Amino acid sequence: MIFVLIGFVNIIPDNKDVLISGCDTVVGHILAIELDKQGFNVFAGVHIPDNKTILKAKLSTRAKIFHLDITKEEDIDTVFELVQKKTNTLHGLINNARIITHGYIDWTPIELMRKIMNVNFFGHVATTKKVLTVADKKTSVSCTWNLRTPMNEGYADIVQNLWNELSNDIQERWGNGFLNSLITRGISSPIMKHPDDPKTVVRAV
Repeated sequence: MIFVLIGFVNIIPDNKDVLISGCDTVVGHILAIELDKQGFNVFAGVHIPDNKTILKAKLSTRAKIFHLDITKEEDIDTVFELVQKKTNTLHGLINNARIITHGYIDWTPIELMRKIMNVNFFGHVATTKKVLTVADKKTSVSCTWNLRTPMNEGYADIVQNLWNELSNDIQERWGNGFLNSLITRGISSPIMKHPDDPKTVVRAV
């Protein structure tokens, strides 16, 4: 599920609070830094402990950085309590945490499918439902799935590496012609050719 509820323009960021998941690298990392620079109070969730230190060095003292695994209810509850202590009106929620992979159903282990759904769907739903109680009526809720990332730029290599890991019988069943067609279609798709800039989300907030 991909959804973006666009907020209002010309927003004064002073004392407005924004929660972002998946701030370890790339889009979430950039958004946390940019919104912090603009004067928002940023709540930044990271999944890898070392990334907390890295991000902290780039943000102001206003920002709150914490571990967040959106598939764990206790993590979401802890973050909610942190936000609730700071504000009773959350201005924006950016659901950025995600797992990205490629392939067809017989390419992908069922365990990975479950993990993808838990992170990319149920985790975002759980986070959104939890923070709605402190969200004002103008709160922007954004998913950042059509933004420029290394995935867009390295799509062919990602698919080729995935193909190389498949068993011989799966490779024979699909064939190299299909692989080449898949890569060509992917590179030519609008999402890959014209991804949105991360600042699109900044403007939405």
